Amino acid sequence: MHSPNLTDGNIDRIRELFPGCVTEARDEHGTLKLAVDFDQLKQELSGSIVEGPQERYHLNWPGKREALLTENAPIAKELVKELAQHKPLRVVFRDTGFTTDTVKINVDQIFKQLSPGTEVKSI
Repeated sequence: MHSPNLTDGNIDRIRELFPGCVTEARDEHGTLKLAVDFDQLKQELSGSIVEGPQERYHLNWPGKREALLTENAPIAKELVKELAQHKPLRVVFRDTGFTTDTVKINVDQIFKQLSPGTEVKSI
């Protein structure tokens, strides 16, 4: 027996009062769910500017945090094959993503085989 999940109802109530403070996020199963942006809610509830990160322009999207976590991961052969199958016009890799020169050469060869029209660059 489980107690009822009150979180969804609470998020709905917050959404009614502060619609700009509710966003979408993925749960542990990858399903999109509503979530509260607590930094924005804190600002909405404050009569003055809440101290925190310096105000600036920024771009957010679902999955941004996961992308930042994998940013420095080594380039996997499976990823390269998946990219090549989409036949992009150009692909740019970071040199630091290649663990060895052999991996870099293999990437070039995979694109030549699967997507010969793709321009491959490393920076």
